[in-house]
Amino acid sequence: MLLDSIADAYGYQSWTNVEQISFTFNVDRPTRKSARSWQWDVENSMVRSTIDTATVQYNKLQVDSTMMGVDARFINDSYWLLFPFKLVWDRGSFTYEVESLDEASDKQVGNRKVTISYGDSGGYTPGDIYDFYINSDYKITEWTWRKSNDSVARIRTKWAPPKNFNGLWLTTLHQGEDELSIYFSDVEVILKD
Repeated sequence: MLLDSIADAYGYQSWTNVEQISFTFNVDRPTRKSARSWQWDVENSMVRSTIDTATVQYNKLQVDSTMMGVDARFINDSYWLLFPFKLVWDRGSFTYEVESLDEASDKQVGNRKVTISYGDSGGYTPGDIYDFYINSDYKITEWTWRKSNDSVARIRTKWAPPKNFNGLWLTTLHQGEDELSIYFSDVEVILKD
């Protein structure tokens, strides 16, 4: 299946060996910069967040109303980092279509376009749609995000080639339009003993 092949190209088989993943999600725009740091204890479902000077910890399996805002940020930020794995993890939450691109087209980002559409209920952002382009190695080269089934893309970014972090191939730079840069720093993947 295509979605499995994409996840596998990013090292999905190695995910079962992951004990913890840490990263800082950075957004740079000409008028604003922000950063949020995360530490996810995968085995115990514990997430530690540092935003500005505030640090909180919560259990992903027991998110209450006081942690929903933090959890929504974690879902967003980890989605950018782990999107290829979400194609497997979220499979029952979205539908998808695949379009082959004409070799003669001016779209030089890949040979297939995949569109996933999340359902209208559930999650923090129901109805969101992602269009992404993959090359012959099943690597994502570009994506767009459309909020709540909107026809206009809110964010469009090019994906830099992924880097290897203990068997996980993660894209740490997403370069967008209008000088938008979404990138990850302090990425660490700790494997189980």
